[in-house]
Amino acid sequence: MESKRQQKVARQLQKDLSDIFQKEGRSWFDNAFITVTIVRVSPDLSLARVYLSFLLNKNKEMLLDAIRERGKSIRQELGNRVRHQLRIVPDLNFYLDDTAEYAAKMDALFAGSTANCARFKLLFGRHRRVCRQNGRTFCRNRHSTRTRRRGKLMTGFELSAHAQEQMERRGVSEKIVFEILANPDKIETEDSGQLIYQKTVLFGENQKYLVRVFVNTEKNPNLVKTVYRTSKFEKYK
Repeated sequence: MESKRQQKVARQLQKDLSDIFQKEGRSWFDNAFITVTIVRVSPDLSLARVYLSFLLNKNKEMLLDAIRERGKSIRQELGNRVRHQLRIVPDLNFYLDDTAEYAAKMDALFAGSTANCARFKLLFGRHRRVCRQNGRTFCRNRHSTRTRRRGKLMTGFELSAHAQEQMERRGVSEKIVFEILANPDKIETEDSGQLIYQKTVLFGENQKYLVRVFVNTEKNPNLVKTVYRTSKFEKYK
């Protein structure tokens, strides 16, 4: 749970970074339209994770790399704006926020298939409704997906602070976690009632890892406790 101080600093950084990208970003990044969708700040305020959305830009990864290369200049410009509000200017880590695209993809997936009813029930909890078709009962969500905000991946799930730290440490993006929760290769149930979603994921060009997402289903919404990746496939078959 973010403190009020973290939330206040995050809002200020989002406002100032949005202004920087609007005024300076056009010349730096060839008139690209860049939106700062959310900023998350570490408890000690030394690190800010900045999520960006690029409208009508096909080379999103290339643009993200260009922004990261300009990171020092962006941080310096940010420092000029917040030097009276913050004792230190946090380091900036930039990420691509493509939740909207994946939401559309998941909507299309859920609308076209009823084979994953049990999984829908786990994903969407109290928002589901039961429908009948051709004599069969299945689950359908009234609001298939929602945009992630402040640690919420989708309806029925929320990231813990520990999970976010582990994801950043291990290089597992929220996009990957979103995919695993929506379409896992396997779901394990522990005695405590905790669920473990896992899926084989390709990192880079040819490196495969098994990513495991641990979910506490006793919380409302379901809480993603931790995330890690391993190359020991045989151990978790």
